[in-house]
Amino acid sequence: MAAVWVFDFDDILFPLSGVLYSRIRKNWRVFSRWFNDIGEVKFEELQKRNMFRINEWLIKDEYKSLTPGQYADLQLKVIEKYRSLGFSGDFYSEGEPTDFARKTIMSDMFLENPNVKDVYILSRNVTEDQSISKMKFIASYMNHPKIHYINVNKDERKIDSLIENNIKFDVFIDDEIPNIREIAEKLPSLEGKEFMVPEYGYNKIPNDLRLLIEGKKGKITTYDPFKK
Repeated sequence: MAAVWVFDFDDILFPLSGVLYSRIRKNWRVFSRWFNDIGEVKFEELQKRNMFRINEWLIKDEYKSLTPGQYADLQLKVIEKYRSLGFSGDFYSEGEPTDFARKTIMSDMFLENPNVKDVYILSRNVTEDQSISKMKFIASYMNHPKIHYINVNKDERKIDSLIENNIKFDVFIDDEIPNIREIAEKLPSLEGKEFMVPEYGYNKIPNDLRLLIEGKKGKITTYDPFKK
C-alpha cells in the first residue's frame, strides 16, 4: 500500500537554525547584550547544541541566576526582538534546501515511487513574513502534485492539525520531540506508523516515549541528516 509521508520543514528540509543564527550575527549590536559571542558557527555544529531554542542556548550566564519570573520576562523581551529581526522579510531566500530534502522530497526517485502516495509539509510559523517566505520557497523548490503544504499556527499543536486535515500518515519526520509525543499520546494505535528523528544534540529520544510508541505497535528511528 502506498504510504503518506509528513515532513516538518524547519531544520528538516531547510537549515532554519543556520539562517537564524546568521540573522543574529548581522544584528549583533542588538543581541550582544543578551547572548554569548561564540563566533561564526556552521549549521552542522549548531545542531549539536543541547537546547532546542537558540535564544536559551546562547543566553549569557549572568542571566541564568535570575528568578524564574525575571528570566521569563527577559526571554519575552529577547523573543520579541528575535521574531522581529530574525523572521522578518524573505527569510527563506537566505538559505538552500538541506541535503536530506534533496535526497527525499526533491528527488524524482522518491516522489515518483508508486509506494509514495502523498507528501505533506506540516510546519509552524511565528510571523506572517515567515509563512509567506516559506510558501514561496516551497513553491520554488518543492513544487509537485504529491506535495501539500499545511501551515501550523504558532499556538497550534501538530496533532490537532493532523486530525483537522484528516491526515492518516505512515511516516512522520520531525526534530521536535514534543510534537511526536503529542501524536503518540493522542492516537489510540500507531500500528504501521513510523516516526523519524534527525540526530541532533537537543532531541534525544526519551526511553518512555520509545516504549509508548512501541507499545502502540509503532516505530521510532533516528537518521543522520549530514550523512553524505
